[in-house]
Amino acid sequence: MSEEEARKQSTAAIWTEALIFSFPKAGKSALGPLDLHVAAGEAISLLGPNGAGKTTLVHLLCGLLEPNSGRARVLGLDPARERVALMRRIGIVMGGRTGLQPDLPLAATLSLISAAHGIPKSVAKNRAGELLERFGIPELSARAPATFSLGQRMRAEIAAALLHRPRLLVLDEPTVGLDAEAKDVLRAALAALLAEESATLLLTSHDTQDIVRLCPRVVLIDEGLCRYDGALSGFLARWGGRRMLSIRYAEEPAETPVLFLPEGCSMVSATGCDVRLSFDPKLRPASSVISEVLSQGREIADLSVSEPDLDEALRSAYADGAR
Repeated sequence: MSEEEARKQSTAAIWTEALIFSFPKAGKSALGPLDLHVAAGEAISLLGPNGAGKTTLVHLLCGLLEPNSGRARVLGLDPARERVALMRRIGIVMGGRTGLQPDLPLAATLSLISAAHGIPKSVAKNRAGELLERFGIPELSARAPATFSLGQRMRAEIAAALLHRPRLLVLDEPTVGLDAEAKDVLRAALAALLAEESATLLLTSHDTQDIVRLCPRVVLIDEGLCRYDGALSGFLARWGGRRMLSIRYAEEPAETPVLFLPEGCSMVSATGCDVRLSFDPKLRPASSVISEVLSQGREIADLSVSEPDLDEALRSAYADGAR
């Protein structure tokens, strides 16, 4: 191995090369061959339909499964062979599993977890209080998790996973069971903490707003293979579908809502001063459509272009994979 290759392995948060895993008697590979390089401090989301291989990859990276072939390093460690050391450096919250003692007060559980990581009591108490405050659940400290709602438990789980300031946080469905306001609190707190502590995030979620708010980079896995690895903006540009241009004119038109329909656009609605057009950004960029609308010479009070819809983009990407 070259010195440069060794340096990449040791400094990356996640590094895999030709990683392959097959379940016994499955008849085909469940994952791979897969190459994935994630730099320290990045926030990425794994995308893919059910059964695509996302959970298998997470289990491999956490040392819960051992690959058939290929190599993996997480924070410089071999997950399968150095799992205990790895567990001290990462935080994991996976759906259906809990690290909280259901009948102990939450504060007591957090104290036990801190002690297991060798965190001094005074430091642990301050850290726990800070995290519970950040996630909007300080009042739960004296209560047992058995009495929590699903949303409260999830926030407490994430706080527990962050106690030891992990360098990598692995989250599976972190906002399940939360109402809209609680989701916003959780996402904002996570984004701030990850930035402040330079931690890496590996996320899987069916809530697309989790992805949009937290992960600039996405990795699409389908049938065990990587179909896309890059910026979320690039994923949306490729599979995001049509955009909506909303125009509010300063004055209601006397006759027609627009002097002419820009090339490549379709009229969605026209009511009074408000006009909505749709267009395909793959065929014509938004800047070109806006320039043509402005060239009409009519005074415009407001103009906006809708952001691409990630749910629609995912459906389109999955359909491409199926084809």
